[in-house]
Amino acid sequence: FFYVVASGSFIVIKDGKEIVKYGPGDAFGELALMYGSPRMATVKALTDSTVWAVDRATFRGIVIDLAFHQRQQYEAFLRSVPILQTL
Repeated sequence: FFYVVASGSFIVIKDGKEIVKYGPGDAFGELALMYGSPRMATVKALTDSTVWAVDRATFRGIVIDLAFHQRQQYEAFLRSVPILQTL
């Protein structure tokens, strides 16, 4: 899952060391979903917390859709450059 923190606080632990803290508005878990790799750290809640969770299929669909729209924007920009219109 990809997680977005709605409330509360979290700590990320890797190799027994605190790496980073997350709070409302922060997100984590995207790297494991994007690359299909195992999680590389442990995330623990420091307080009672609420998160939004997005499953792998939904996350990948969003990423693919955003990439598609970004490509369309780039193509539209390149079409608008006069020197490139003959290509």
